[in-house]
Amino acid sequence: HVEEYYLDVHNGRFAITPEYPAGTYAYYATVDVNHNSTYPYVVGPAFYGNVTTTTVSSIPGGATNYVLATSDYFINDGIIKMYPNPTAEIITLQISDVSHPDLKVQLVNVVGQLMSEQILKMGSTICNFETASLYNGTYFVIVSNGSNKKTYKVLVNKGF
Repeated sequence: HVEEYYLDVHNGRFAITPEYPAGTYAYYATVDVNHNSTYPYVVGPAFYGNVTTTTVSSIPGGATNYVLATSDYFINDGIIKMYPNPTAEIITLQISDVSHPDLKVQLVNVVGQLMSEQILKMGSTICNFETASLYNGTYFVIVSNGSNKKTYKVLVNKGF
């Protein structure tokens, strides 16, 4: 059963908007009231259209160039969520600021042993750590950009 208002497997559908009164195929992703991404997070298994690659060697006149140095980026509790806590299967870290620089995200145990590490690239909002190889106990997720860091405590409990 397919209705015209349902999204297809690519998280898209035909839509009529003020910008496209004759209609166009549009992709959809959703956000909650705080503009954090919610399901679906990404475009589906295929992408319709042509990807245009270009190299921009200079900024056009009249544009303002803002450069955010990694050392100037302050990691703030308000932009990072970690869930679920406690967890049995997966630890998800979500950041609401897509303009962040690349961030190193580490999962360590209580004695400081590195269990896993990921780089959350600029523009990405979510990283996950699977807990299948971890024992029950307390772990820490450390988010850093080289000059500052934030540490979050998480409890892994596979027995609930």
